[in-house]
This record gives sequence, structure tokens and C-alpha cells, in this order.
Amino acid sequence: MRFVVSHCPTTRNVVKLDDDMAINLRALIHRLPSMHSDGIYGLRWTGMDVIRDKFSKWYIPYSLFPFEVFPQYTSGSAYIVGLQTIRRLLDAVKCHGQYMHVDDAYVTGILARSAGVRVINRALWWNIEPNATDFLRNGSVIFALHDNTEDLVQLYCDVDKISDDTHIATYPLENQE
Repeated sequence: MRFVVSHCPTTRNVVKLDDDMAINLRALIHRLPSMHSDGIYGLRWTGMDVIRDKFSKWYIPYSLFPFEVFPQYTSGSAYIVGLQTIRRLLDAVKCHGQYMHVDDAYVTGILARSAGVRVINRALWWNIEPNATDFLRNGSVIFALHDNTEDLVQLYCDVDKISDDTHIATYPLENQE
């Protein structure tokens, strides 16, 4: 986030994307104008329990986060955030000194709540099920989990051939939650 603020000061939006996710850029660009810059857009999780099992890679000790449930947050697989929101999240880091390795819950949940940033659900733009790239290929989602054995160059060539993305869910501006 600091890199974006210091090296990309004129950018309007940033897409955070895990390496196992694929994206339909044409569909995303088509929907960017309808998005406000004061929120985090993603696949929203609510009521997610904090993992206390010391053998889990998502283990969080009580000393780091004393609550049983995370605040609502977006899946870290992919989310969209505006530059002004990034600045607000960075300001919130000052109140939460210790970084938490469950970065999606930390950045888009804990920091977002502290900064008063809205977590805006856009679940219909995502598919994280097996064979999710079939949905990307047919133009019905913007983000999809891809199989690591899949040829990404061919996937993006297939997605680029899609001429129509109008059947991807459109959210009315007044329905930002």
C-alpha cells in the first residue's frame, strides 16, 4: 500500500489479486466507473471465527486479536480499493502496531473498520469454486480461481475473445452495501 501511495499517486483504483486468481480486465474496466472510491470492493465475509488452533496456518493468538470473530472483511483472493481508501488504511496502521499475517482480515477488516472504510460486497463478480475459469471464459464473472496446472496464456486469450460482458452482475449505485 505504501508503494502505491508513493509511486503511483495519480492512480484511482488498485486491484489486489492473489497468484491463483485470474481476471477479466475488460469486464473490470467496464464496471470501474460505477464504483465509489471510499470503499473496498470484494467477496465479503461476515461472522468469520478467529482460528485459535496453534497448528493452523491461520492461527491468531489472543494477544494479537482478543476477539472471537473478525469484523466483516473481503476475501484476500482479489479486491478493489481506491487510492484515497489506501491512504485511510495506512493511517489506521498507526493505531494497530502489530501486523497480522491473516492479511485479508487485517487490512480489509480490522484496518477498514478502524478507518471507517466500507466493505462493499460484490460476490457475484467472483467464482472460487473448482473449474471457476469456465465462468471467466464465458464472461459471467470478473475474478476466478484458476487451477495452477492451467495454461494462463491460453486462458487470457480465451477471455480476450469475449466481446460481451453485459451479463456480469451490475449493482445499482445506491445499493453500495
